Amino acid sequence: MKKISILILDQKKQPELEEILNKRQDFQLLKSTTNMDLGFTLAERYQPTVILLNVDLPGNEGMILAEVFTNEFPASSLILTTQEDSEQALRHALNIGAQDVLTLPTSEEKLCTTIQRTVQRDAKRRELFTEQGKEQPQFKTILVFGLKGGVGKTTLATNLALAIKRITGKRVALLDLDLAAGNVALMTGISWSRTLKDLVDEISDVDAELIDTYCADHPLGVKIIQSPADPEVASLIKSDHIDKILKVVRNSFNYVIIDAPSAFSDTILPALEQAKDIMLVTTLDVAAIQNLKKCLDMLDSLNYGRKAKVIVNKVGYSGGIKLQDLKDVIGFEPICTVSNCEKQAINAINRGEPLTLSYQNSKAAKEIEQLALKITKDDRPTAIKKRKLLRRGVR
Repeated sequence: MKKISILILDQKKQPELEEILNKRQDFQLLKSTTNMDLGFTLAERYQPTVILLNVDLPGNEGMILAEVFTNEFPASSLILTTQEDSEQALRHALNIGAQDVLTLPTSEEKLCTTIQRTVQRDAKRRELFTEQGKEQPQFKTILVFGLKGGVGKTTLATNLALAIKRITGKRVALLDLDLAAGNVALMTGISWSRTLKDLVDEISDVDAELIDTYCADHPLGVKIIQSPADPEVASLIKSDHIDKILKVVRNSFNYVIIDAPSAFSDTILPALEQAKDIMLVTTLDVAAIQNLKKCLDMLDSLNYGRKAKVIVNKVGYSGGIKLQDLKDVIGFEPICTVSNCEKQAINAINRGEPLTLSYQNSKAAKEIEQLALKITKDDRPTAIKKRKLLRRGVR
């Protein structure tokens, strides 16, 4: 018998509910979170049978939030929970399409009976929406990589993450995996005391909510995990640590952009394995193209060659090799070319404001935007207002 999968979304932890659900053989508690923005993404990822949503928010925000979940997840049965007037909540629930209301605290019998009754009553409707095949959101991990310094790898990774966030409104993480010389914090103008090394120190407790507390928040909404401030501690971060962290991050963010170091190492292997696409950044000079070819050969030997896509940066600077010559060397078309804008890029770095924000009308910024559109073309955008409402539940 298939288990009933359940997601709990509540501004307060509900250990009693969790305990009841966890001991039942016919239920599978996917997650219980106080973070509504994270909860929305988990609902996208797992498409639970039942969502238990607490609506005790100021004014009518709880019911607005419930309506968002009803509209976005028609194949999930929404049960509202409240510690206030359940009759009023029930009236609202009927209006927005929620299936039932539970007053907290509640007994084990009532909780389980309500869930089972709702699932049975909702079976035909859920089957209908499943058959209709509502388009599922994308979850993508993209590694931005290159074996030569100075090609603009970090600039591209940073601006790509911001462009994807602006286009989709979804949860986007930017992970600086250049452990000894990461510059993502510098380029985004973020000042944050916690780094990847601090997260590794709590590796045994790592989950989606803990990771959120270690992320720096960019004003545009991108969550940034910084590389260690002290390069000497980079050796303390192991491949197993990165593997565990990435597995959690991939399931709690719609898009994960990883800025990799300019070399193969043990800590980059989990990222190569878990990435959907490996974006190799190059410029049109002999040394960069030679390193690109070596990188492609190495990826082929690791059976990751099918993931490789090439971004040609700084196109148009004097003395560069022709783009066609690069195509002849690698044997396929680059996914994107980005025009040379060295002066603007340097100014953006000095300001701590990414190119797509400080020079958003520049040709290079628009080309990065086009790359972001290619990556997200099959995804459904989430209204920015919805995500702002969801983030009110973040603690």
